[in-house]
Amino acid sequence: KYISNKNPLFYFGANAVTIFPHIYIKNNLEIPAVGLNAIVIHEKIHLNQQQKDGKSWFVKYVFSKKFRLSQELDAYKAEYKFWVNDNNLRKYKINPVEVRKSIARSLSGKTYFGMIGYQEALDIVNKW
Repeated sequence: KYISNKNPLFYFGANAVTIFPHIYIKNNLEIPAVGLNAIVIHEKIHLNQQQKDGKSWFVKYVFSKKFRLSQELDAYKAEYKFWVNDNNLRKYKINPVEVRKSIARSLSGKTYFGMIGYQEALDIVNKW
């Protein structure tokens, strides 16, 4: 289920939050449908992670930077693959380098509470 609302976590810069079995998406996002598709792909990874680990997922996610990073890398990698597939590369003139930089900015931003620095994040995503 996809539910748009004013989730308090949106104040930290998140555009979407997943709390199994729901995906919460910020109401006022001004992005094209393809961007929303990318967000849903990312959040579906979190749905699967949460279903697998149950309630312990949240505790580990909040208190362990290493765990949070591993979960976000899985989700962003799926999102990255969506953006850089052949069809999207041509149709939306996607620049894979810019997508990787954007992901590194997200991973190193306030949304994830300083779990990783920008350059370290960029080094990781540049290997994709």
